Amino acid sequence: MSPPKKMKTENAGLARRITPVLAEELTRTSIELQWVFVADIVDKKATSRLIQQLSVEFPLPTLQHLKRVRSEPKGKSSALSVILCNADDLEAAAERDSVRLKDLVEGCAVSVECLGNLCRRRVPASAPLTRAQYCEATKYWPTMFHEDKRLEKLLRGDCFDDKEALRIETHMREAVSIARRSLGDTVVGAVIVDPETDEVVAMACDCRHGNHPLHHAVSVCVDLVARSQGGGAFDFESISTELPSNVEGGEATSLFYKNRHNVSNLATNTEAHKGRAKLADKSLDRSALKTPYLCTGYDLYVTHEPDIMSAMALLHSRIRRVFYGCSTAYGALGSFYKLHLQPGLNHHFEVFKGVLEDECKSIKRGDRELEPCKQICT
Repeated sequence: MSPPKKMKTENAGLARRITPVLAEELTRTSIELQWVFVADIVDKKATSRLIQQLSVEFPLPTLQHLKRVRSEPKGKSSALSVILCNADDLEAAAERDSVRLKDLVEGCAVSVECLGNLCRRRVPASAPLTRAQYCEATKYWPTMFHEDKRLEKLLRGDCFDDKEALRIETHMREAVSIARRSLGDTVVGAVIVDPETDEVVAMACDCRHGNHPLHHAVSVCVDLVARSQGGGAFDFESISTELPSNVEGGEATSLFYKNRHNVSNLATNTEAHKGRAKLADKSLDRSALKTPYLCTGYDLYVTHEPDIMSAMALLHSRIRRVFYGCSTAYGALGSFYKLHLQPGLNHHFEVFKGVLEDECKSIKRGDRELEPCKQICT
């Protein structure tokens, strides 16, 4: 019984090493605070009336995530306090320190006789986005929070079970294997997979040599998918006939022809795209298309973090998820930039890093170890 337990432990460790690339505001636990004026409520029966009056006289448009009233234990009973207004609404710091309750509500329709001591207090300046931020925020003032269960799983690192983690590792090994066939001095491999069927749709290595500076592994993979749908722009025949001397022509030729042939078979069979529609980006109208657009619903496995050009190709092709092995100095999906998280773009996708990181960092082609990319020092 011990071997299965050991394998399960190893798979669990693999799942923990698959790290989501999230926005910085989601990964930090600290919160930004701001000053407000708070007063004790001496007549609890007047609480509802006070809230109505303050909502009219002192609205808090930037603090809608906060509850207006706070209950604090006081002996055997509880004491209530209420946020009156944002302290920043008053002009000078000296004025904020010396203001009196009577001066603050003068001329306002607020039942001042129901209020007690006035003080300044720090409260969360914005709504918490994660449970960790929510726990921190409630230390200062009661805060409203709606948990995103998917996000919490990503933050905990348990978004993949053992079976999924093993499948992710398997596809990354395919990317590592094909990377060894790269044509130039940059060794990168990429594999596009349909997660509904777990079938490889396209796979490619880096083809930047000679007159093909744009043929990154990711770009070639996307082009192969486009070719499966009757498109495609790259000329693979010219690539296979212009191989550098250190690559065997037969191996490289079979690589491109083999993958193009497999993808072409998928193109004539619309059943191969079954299930992709429900994974599609809902903002994209496909009423006139027989199949979803390009890489919609597909996952990419790539040995190295894509650069800006490749990341934009993935965004345009509507990729579903990206898994990469190791970070690169000018990577656009976590290191130098986080393109997939930019709010102004019309498509967003999930990104995970660290899959077989050590193997991706030290890929070899033949007997000669090459420098894959300029890697991040961690």
